[in-house]
Amino acid sequence: MKEQSAWRLLGAAAILLLLSGCGGGAPEPPSSYAIEEENLPSLNTAVPLDEQVQYTMETTEEGAVQHRYQNLQSGSEIVQSYMTYLTEEDSCTFLDAEGKLWPEGEDLEPSGTVVAAVESPGGEGLFELSILWDETSCTIIPLFAEGARLPEKENPEGMTLEEAVEYLYSFPPSVLGLEGADMSGYNIFVESGLCMLDDESCLCLNVYILPEHQYVASYLIAGMENQVYRLDRKTGAVTPISP
Repeated sequence: MKEQSAWRLLGAAAILLLLSGCGGGAPEPPSSYAIEEENLPSLNTAVPLDEQVQYTMETTEEGAVQHRYQNLQSGSEIVQSYMTYLTEEDSCTFLDAEGKLWPEGEDLEPSGTVVAAVESPGGEGLFELSILWDETSCTIIPLFAEGARLPEKENPEGMTLEEAVEYLYSFPPSVLGLEGADMSGYNIFVESGLCMLDDESCLCLNVYILPEHQYVASYLIAGMENQVYRLDRKTGAVTPISP
């Protein structure tokens, strides 16, 4: 997707491709897409698919592994459901083919390309899923973009993204409903796009526990007073946090 991106290829996927040819049968779709230690849930794990959907896997000329799903009833609807899952469960940021932030709430065209991206825990780059779809199929290509960063966005309330992260780090874990004596055991990432809370724009920050990089909670920072709220992603309820 990016000219400066260096790809790490997953050896295990290549081995799986070779093995699938030995048995003579169609390969089983994976439970996740992975490159080295980076991974995200697969389309077939996140979205219920009909029995007639056909799965194939092959490598591109550049050596990347691509996962293809055919005979979909609606490629755009399946991808939309997958994007929703990756947003809610894995806090993915979505980019267009040029690496710009994907417009929030935009309906998908009958065919197109979108990229799901998450920052690696160590900050070495972005783990990306390039998702291409048409009316009846979807192809997903996992990539690791070495040294890439998510595009910056502006907060209309004046707090920069770095300040928002540092602000949340300044809270004791007990106040945020987390475990531990301090926030050194957590990573915090700002979700792409501005959220709305009571008709007021705010930032959404997602917290992951180290070293597993497991998602634990989401928080909103809103208003001129930079009020922090804990967000329940299942119900949409918010609870104000007092320093």
